[in-house]
Amino acid sequence: MRKYHVFATAFACGFLVAGAVLAADTSTTVVTLSGTAPSTCNIPTAPSAPSASNMTLAGGGTAAANTVNVSSIFDATTGALTGGNITLRFGNVICNYNATVGLRTLNGNLTAAAGTIVGGTFLNDIDYTAQATWGAAPVATLNATGTAGATTNVVSGGANVADLDLTITVAPSATPVIGGTYSDTLTLQVGAAL
Repeated sequence: MRKYHVFATAFACGFLVAGAVLAADTSTTVVTLSGTAPSTCNIPTAPSAPSASNMTLAGGGTAAANTVNVSSIFDATTGALTGGNITLRFGNVICNYNATVGLRTLNGNLTAAAGTIVGGTFLNDIDYTAQATWGAAPVATLNATGTAGATTNVVSGGANVADLDLTITVAPSATPVIGGTYSDTLTLQVGAAL
C-alpha cells in the first residue's frame, strides 16, 4: 500500500508541472479595427425623360448639363400659353447621410425680354412648378412664380439611394404669350442645402 501512495503523488506532481508549462506558452493581444466613410452624394448619370407633354430633353451628356425645351409654348391661332410637363429621371442618386434635396430658380420663372404692347394683356413671364421625388424621401416642390433666386430645401431623413425624378410643369393659360425667347436656370442639388 505504501508503494501505491508514493506513485500517485509522483503522478500528480508531473501533471501540475505539465499544466504550468502550457500556460506559459499562451499570449493574447487585442486588435481594434476602425475606418471612416466620408459623407458623400452623387448624381451619377445624365437624366432620361420617361414622360413628357409639349416638352423635350436635349441632354448635355452629363448630369450637370441638360436643357429642357418647350416644344410649342403657345397656340398659333390664339397666342394662348399651351403649357406642358416633363419628368427627368436621374438614376441611382446616392447620399450616404441625412442630405438635403434643394431646388432653386435663377430668374424666378421663364422670362423673356419685355416686348412692346399696343393693346391687350400678354404674358412675358411664365410661371412653372418643379417637384423632386427621391425614393421614400420627402418631396421638394418649388413654385417658380416670379421671385428670382427662390429656393426650396427638404431634408431627406437619412441615407438614401434611389432614382430621383424631377417633374417640371407649366400650366396652360388663356392669356396670350408675347413673342420672344423664354428661359430660366433651375438648379437641383442633393447634399448641402442651396
